[in-house]
Amino acid sequence: MANERLLKRLALWQQGKKTSPDSYDLVDSIIEDLTKLLNSQRGNVLIDDEMGLHDLRSIFNGHGSPDIEDLQQQLLLQITKFEPRLTAASLHYEEEQSGFGELCWRLNARTKSENQPQDCVVLVKIDINGKVLLSSAL
Repeated sequence: MANERLLKRLALWQQGKKTSPDSYDLVDSIIEDLTKLLNSQRGNVLIDDEMGLHDLRSIFNGHGSPDIEDLQQQLLLQITKFEPRLTAASLHYEEEQSGFGELCWRLNARTKSENQPQDCVVLVKIDINGKVLLSSAL
C-alpha cells in the first residue's frame, strides 16, 4: 500500500477498505494513472499546463496519415515527465497491431520499487475517436 499515491490511500481509508500489500498491484495502478494522464487534454489540467496530450479527436480526419513519430514523442514525454514510478521507459510503434482508425505502441519500462522492481509492458492504443486505451501486455 505504500506504493499507492496519497490520494488513493486516503480514498480507500475513507471508504473503510483496507488493502494488504499482496492485493495491491503497482503495474495496474500505473496503467490506471497513465490512462487518465493520456486522456487529459493539454491546458485543461490545473496542476500543470504541460500535463496531457493535444486534442486527438481529429488525428484521423483529413487526407494525410497522422504523424506517428510526433505522437510517439508526445506520449513518451508525458509518461517520463509525469509518471515517476517508471524508469527506462521506451515506446515502440506496433505496425502489425495498428489498423484502420487505430494506432498502437508498446511501452516497455521498469517500476521504481523499494521491494522488487517489476517489468511494465503496456499496449497503448489511440482509437478513431482519439481515446487512449492502455492494457497490460504481460
